[in-house]
Amino acid sequence: MTPRPSRVGEERALKALWKEVFGDSDEYIDTFFREVYRPGMASVIEENGEIAAAAYAVPFGKYRYIYAVATKPEYRGRGYARKVVNSAKNEILAAGKRVTLNVDRKNPVSYHLYLSLGFERMFSQGEFRRVDNRPES
Repeated sequence: MTPRPSRVGEERALKALWKEVFGDSDEYIDTFFREVYRPGMASVIEENGEIAAAAYAVPFGKYRYIYAVATKPEYRGRGYARKVVNSAKNEILAAGKRVTLNVDRKNPVSYHLYLSLGFERMFSQGEFRRVDNRPES
């Protein structure tokens, strides 16, 4: 399977893939698609008439941020994430932009994938969460 740019009219399928893989709220997903997404922004692989994998190239100044790399569970292990990320990376570089992404360091499969595609670790960030709901004084 060869990646291709996402098309007008595929938003519903892309949202469903996102929801299935990441479990984000409909509000978050709808906001992304309303405020950020544009057709052609995602590199997708289609199989059996459905979108099996996607990776988004989100504009951020002189960078393009590869975001929300997702493969439907039944299509994992076929190299689709590698293909959509590599396709997005190559398109970004061909446009003269710099490529960046974040990966959860607790996700060794993704971490290894990005290293194998030529990405290098730049920094690690801590994870914070609010432990109470009291306002600041």
